[in-house]
Amino acid sequence: MYVVGTAGHIDHGKSSLVQALTGIDPDRLQEEKEREMTLDLGFAWLELPSKTTISIIDVPGHEKFIKNMIAGTGGIDSVILVISAEESLMPQTYEHLAIIDLLEIPTGLIAITKSDLVDEEWINLIKEDISDVIDGTVLSNCPIIPVSSKTKSGLQTLLEMVDTSLNLISRKRNLSRPRLAIDRSFTMTGFGTVVTGTLIEGNLHVGQDIQILPTNLRAKIRGIQTHKEVVEQGNPGQRVAINLSGIHHREINRGHVLTSIGWLTTTNTIDVELRSAKFTKNSIKHNTGIIFLSGTSETTGRIKLYDSQSLSTGETGLAQIHLNKPLPLVNGDRFIIRSSEWTIGGGQIIDNNPNTRVRKNKNRLERLTILSQGSTIEKIINELNFNETLDLNTISNHLEIPENDLKDIINDLKVDRELIEIHMDGENDVYISDNNWKKIVKHTTEVLKKFHLENPLKSGMPKEEFKQKLSITENHYKNVLNQLISEFIIKEKESTFSQLEHQTTPTKEQKSLMESYLKYLSSNRFSPPTDKQIDTDLLNYLSTKEIVIKIGENIIFPKENLKAATDVIINYLKNNGSVSVAQTRDLLNTSRKYALAILEHLDNNQITRRKDDERILIKTQ
Repeated sequence: MYVVGTAGHIDHGKSSLVQALTGIDPDRLQEEKEREMTLDLGFAWLELPSKTTISIIDVPGHEKFIKNMIAGTGGIDSVILVISAEESLMPQTYEHLAIIDLLEIPTGLIAITKSDLVDEEWINLIKEDISDVIDGTVLSNCPIIPVSSKTKSGLQTLLEMVDTSLNLISRKRNLSRPRLAIDRSFTMTGFGTVVTGTLIEGNLHVGQDIQILPTNLRAKIRGIQTHKEVVEQGNPGQRVAINLSGIHHREINRGHVLTSIGWLTTTNTIDVELRSAKFTKNSIKHNTGIIFLSGTSETTGRIKLYDSQSLSTGETGLAQIHLNKPLPLVNGDRFIIRSSEWTIGGGQIIDNNPNTRVRKNKNRLERLTILSQGSTIEKIINELNFNETLDLNTISNHLEIPENDLKDIINDLKVDRELIEIHMDGENDVYISDNNWKKIVKHTTEVLKKFHLENPLKSGMPKEEFKQKLSITENHYKNVLNQLISEFIIKEKESTFSQLEHQTTPTKEQKSLMESYLKYLSSNRFSPPTDKQIDTDLLNYLSTKEIVIKIGENIIFPKENLKAATDVIINYLKNNGSVSVAQTRDLLNTSRKYALAILEHLDNNQITRRKDDERILIKTQ
C-alpha cells in the first residue's frame, strides 16, 4: 500500500486532477465547495495499472493553509507537484517544492495541468523552466507530464509513471511500533469516535488497547477501515480510519499520535540534522524562534546551531531545537521549520532525547555527525560507545533498523569483536562496544592493582567495595561481573575479587614484623603469650597461609607448635585410652586455659571426642 500526495499553488487544479483520476471529489467541506478552493486535506484512492491500490492526499495550495499542506505530506511515498500551464511557476509552487525537498519524499513527478488551454510550444517552455527549478532537488530529472482534467489527456500516462516510480521504493518498514499521526477526529452515528491518518512502522488490530499522545489517554480499537473496506488489521503505509471506544472525539486533535501502549514518550528537546530551504533569501540564524511541524504535529520553538552562527540557503548543519510544547517524536522523523511567513528549513531528528547539559561537548558533536552521516555499522558502534549497554530493541528504536535486519549485523560485529554480548538473567541480553568493554577492563584492572599494592597481604578486594569502585548500574553489575570472570580478567575467592595473577606477597618490613611475632609466640611453646598484638592484615595473612592457627579468644599457636602438642596428646591417648584437661595441662606443662583450648580444637577437628570429663581418640591426624 502506498500513499501519494499532491502539491502546488492555489487554483492550479490539484483537486480537479484527483477527481479526474479517481472519480472522488476530495473537497469534503461545504465551504470548500462554495469557495471552489481546498482549505484542508482531502482524501481519495484508486487502482494503478499494476493493480496496486494507492491512497491520494490532496493538500491546499493557499499560503494561509501551508500548515495543512505539511500535515498532508507527512508519511507519503510519492508526490505529484501540480503546475498550471496557464500560470507556470508561482510562489506556492516554490514553497511546496522546498518542502518536498526537505522532507526527502522518495519519488515524485510533475503534472502540468490545464494543458488543453495552451499550445505545445508554451508547454515546452514551461518544461524548460520547471527543469531548471527542480535541478538539485529530490525531483531532479523526474517525469514532467502535461495533463488535462477536462479532456482526460495525459491521465493514463500519469498513472503509468506513478506506477513505475512506486516500484522503485523499498517495502514499508515494520519496526513493531505502530504510529498513526492523526489528521482528523470526528464522530459517526452508530460508531462513535473515528480518527484517520497514515499508519507507519507497525500494525494495529481490532481489539487492541492503544494510547493517544501527548495526552496519554487510553482507548480500544473497535474497528478499522481502509478505503471504506472493513479490515481486522492496519498495516504500515495504509491510510486507515480507526473506530475507538472509551474516548470522546473532542479529546483527540490533529497532531495527536495513536500508538501501542508503553514505548513512545514525548520530548521537548531534539538534536537534528538541519538544512536551510531552497528558494529563500533568509538564512537560519542561531537562537532563532521558529514554527516546528512534523507529521501532523505543530508547535513553536527555538533553534540552537551547534557548529555555526547561521545556515545559508541549501546549507546543512547540526542543531538542537527546544520545543515549547512536548511532542511524541522518534529518531528518523522528518520535520519542517517555518518563520511566520515562509518555510526556512527542515531535516531529520537524530536524537530525540539529548543531554542538554553537554550541547557543545566535542564527543557529542562527533556522535551526532556519525548519526547524521555514518554507515549503519558506524551508527551501531557509535550508539554503543555513547551508552553503557543497549539491548537489541533499544538499538532498533534508536537507529530505525528492523530487529531482524539488526540481528544479522550484530552477529557479524560479535564475530569481529566490535561488540560484546552480555547475557542478562531473565531479561533481554545487552551489548557493549569493544571500546567501552576495554574501558571497563582497564578500570577494573587499575582498581584492583591499586588495592593489591596498598593491601599486599589481602587476598582480594571485598565485594561491596569492588561494586562501588566499578560504578556500573545495578541491573547490569552482576552480568558484567560474570563476563569479567569468564574472560579471566578477575577471579572470585570467597567474599573478595582480585586480579587473576594476584598472590599475597608481604613486604620486607612486613616479613620482619611477622618473624618477630612468630618468635614471640614460640617463646613459650605450649603457652603462647597473648599480650602482644599484631596488625590484622598480617595476622590474616599468617592465618590464610596456615602459619599460625587461632584456637580460642586471643589464643594463637604457630602451626608447628600446635602440631607438636597434638602429637603428644594422641600418643598419650593411644597408650592410655583417655585424657582429662588436668592431664593435658601436665603433659604440656601449660595452664588449664591452653589445655582446654587445645582439646576443644581437637574436638572441632574430630580428632578427639569428649566423654564425660575426658577425651577419647577418634582418629589420628
